[in-house]
Amino acid sequence: MPSKQIGTGQFVLGSTKVVPRLEGDFTTADKLGIYMQVYNLKPDEKTHKSSATFQYTVKKGNEQIMQFKETSAEMKQTGDQITIERLLPLATLTPGKYTLEINATDTLSNQTISRTAEFTVKAQPETKTAANAAPGR
Repeated sequence: MPSKQIGTGQFVLGSTKVVPRLEGDFTTADKLGIYMQVYNLKPDEKTHKSSATFQYTVKKGNEQIMQFKETSAEMKQTGDQITIERLLPLATLTPGKYTLEINATDTLSNQTISRTAEFTVKAQPETKTAANAAPGR
């Protein structure tokens, strides 16, 4: 985003423009954008840095499809607020309904918040090639 547009406009947060996809429908060619802000993390009394872990889980029904974790130190964010900005490729998912669950744990206060979002993956539409395209008129 151009620097003159930072922080201006709807869905612009800092240098990030978040475009909501309200219907939650994606294809296997898409990437699911994950954006979340976590506030009021407890700082360490000596280092004045926070410490948090974030666990991302994708489920199809009750079946766990994928899971990954990261820490605030790995993200190089150790203040009292952390912003999660991730793109999750959907190419390995089969068509169907899924749930993304994010657990954010403040390891210094031992508090966890959980957020979930449902989304649907559809097969990527077939592209027509010269071999299967209808003849032109």
